[in-house]
Amino acid sequence: MVWNAMQDFIVVGFQDSRAQDPRGDVGDECVTAEVALLSAVRMAEEERWDDVRLVYLDRLGCGDASYACVLRDHARSEKDWTTADRLRHELQAAGFEVRDTPQGTQVVGKP
Repeated sequence: MVWNAMQDFIVVGFQDSRAQDPRGDVGDECVTAEVALLSAVRMAEEERWDDVRLVYLDRLGCGDASYACVLRDHARSEKDWTTADRLRHELQAAGFEVRDTPQGTQVVGKP
């Protein structure tokens, strides 16, 4: 998935390996669903920090560091160094190089 920080929504797709056959039994056919999720930037602008906290680990596991980055920037602005450091370590454990810049947290995927 390609993520654009300026989008208001991202679409998260998932597959469910369950499908019903005519008898009502669960089969092996794949079902696909999509869910619209507010972008990290929009959630941050609306100060929806509980929502960001709710999804950042799942998104980080999918390679989307944006929610962890905005959450880390928020922790740094609140001088919550413990949380900021924990988020840095989580980003690094997910395979990102973390850079602190005047514009905020930036990440680069490690090769």
